[in-house]
Amino acid sequence: MPPVPQHLQTQYSLVTLTKWFSSLSFEWKKMAESEHSSSEDASMDSIEDHNKQDSELQFSEDEETLIIRMFNLVGERWTLIAGRIPGRTAEEIEKYWNTRYSTSQ
Repeated sequence: MPPVPQHLQTQYSLVTLTKWFSSLSFEWKKMAESEHSSSEDASMDSIEDHNKQDSELQFSEDEETLIIRMFNLVGERWTLIAGRIPGRTAEEIEKYWNTRYSTSQ
């Protein structure tokens, strides 16, 4: 096989490099778009989770009665109150109390 002339080797190399950089650039754009859409998806998920948590903040009548009685006994000691209600966190109880019984409104 005869040797390839130098000018054709250079031209071939430039074409190859151009294609490589184009594909690399395309991949970077795809990654950037993916990260951008992922951050949008994450923020939308966060908003949906927040709305879902607000709508799920419902307590049974027994839980509500116990919260009121405990609040009258110990005040705003949410951790102590939560310790008496299985499956509830102090944050949930405090948020429920402030949403339902807050006098600052």
